[in-house]
Amino acid sequence: MKKNYSSETGLIIRSCNIKQDKREAQNISYLYFLNWFVGFTDGDGCFNIYIDNKNNKVIFTFKISQNNKNIQALYYIKKNLKHGIVSKIDSYGMVHYVIRRQDHLNNIICTLFQYIPLRTIKNHDFLLFKQCLSIYMDSSKSQHDKILEIKKLKENPCPTTTFLVVELNKAWLAGFIEADGSFYITKKEEGRLSHGFRITQKHDKHILYQIKNLFLIDSKVKLNKGGNSLKPFWSLDATGYKSLKRIKDYFFKSFKGNTSLYYRIWSRSFKHKGKYEKLLIVQRQLKKLRKN
Repeated sequence: MKKNYSSETGLIIRSCNIKQDKREAQNISYLYFLNWFVGFTDGDGCFNIYIDNKNNKVIFTFKISQNNKNIQALYYIKKNLKHGIVSKIDSYGMVHYVIRRQDHLNNIICTLFQYIPLRTIKNHDFLLFKQCLSIYMDSSKSQHDKILEIKKLKENPCPTTTFLVVELNKAWLAGFIEADGSFYITKKEEGRLSHGFRITQKHDKHILYQIKNLFLIDSKVKLNKGGNSLKPFWSLDATGYKSLKRIKDYFFKSFKGNTSLYYRIWSRSFKHKGKYEKLLIVQRQLKKLRKN
């Protein structure tokens, strides 16, 4: 029986195209993760250098801490980076993604943040961390000299430099907002509820201005004086319908952690605009989720 080679060739070509499309989709997905992870780190990441004088060593730690309700975000990070550990829930209801191995810190964390720089004050923490780690991994130096050099750097870090304001991309912004943003329903006046979005920063108000400009938010970036044990911080609230609609549409299927649940409930309730009783139910639902 004569084979239909053109048909077989077509199947092979289509199969190759499918595999190529799959690889390209995986690359796009991983690139999205990398930018999301940088944004998430800008929001909640921590670079720690601990000098253990008793044991004459330095311990380097990269850590992201979250409420246990957002543990899925930490597992998303571990799945993609393929290294590090997610801790058990501690007595404060917190979980932590941690990397301490120096080779993983050097090859994964330092390489990544050189490739996609952090955009907040965390970048200064990272640069000091990277410099000290490089010193500590230098086999040509004695342990005493390494520790002495690291101590000096920690005591006198390089002065803060001016940030280059670069365009925000969706993946980075989704990660950043998962760490520091909030979707909510608020009381505007008696018998009237409306949607709202809020994001806060202790130092990096330039990011808030970029978000304000991106979504054409009318509200001002405000300095909150805090009070009691709270330190001053910057905040941006959006309550105008047009800017909130832009935010809702922009972040469709963008979040990876528990924020995705808050966002879905919040965004779907736009169909209840102006319906007090319906929005009151949504408001209570969001508050209950945050408490539990």
